[in-house]
Amino acid sequence: MSAVANEATKLLIEELITNYKDREGIPRRHTAVQEIEFSGKRMEIQTYFNNTGSEIYSLVNFLNFLNLAYREGNAIHAIGNSGVSYRDLEFLRFCQHQKENNVTVAELEKKYSKLSGGTIKKTLGKLENNDCIQIEDDEITLTLKGRVINIAGK
Repeated sequence: MSAVANEATKLLIEELITNYKDREGIPRRHTAVQEIEFSGKRMEIQTYFNNTGSEIYSLVNFLNFLNLAYREGNAIHAIGNSGVSYRDLEFLRFCQHQKENNVTVAELEKKYSKLSGGTIKKTLGKLENNDCIQIEDDEITLTLKGRVINIAGK
């Protein structure tokens, strides 16, 4: 992980921690408290019904994951959060597990028959605009970017 990205993420986490407040008035059964360690300090934060706490928890865990992967020499393909949704990832996963990463639009429509044709076309258009897939003559081909995406941010 580059030093610049590492420092930028740390600054963002520090800013969020500065602005973090426990949500009050929420019944105990509706709270989730997570323990994190950041910059040598252990703290407990609420992550349920608390967007700031949830974001802090996610960023700290993400930063720890990236730093561990970097120390172990693992390759990391970071695409960023360009609006890739859970549905987008499901479509990509389906295509990734097909023969030679190729699938037809008809096969995708059959697999996701509960979705409307308009929703499927919109999702495919989004994936094509993000250079994750190419569609030619009803055949969907994964690009390099589409083949390596396997996780999403929030």
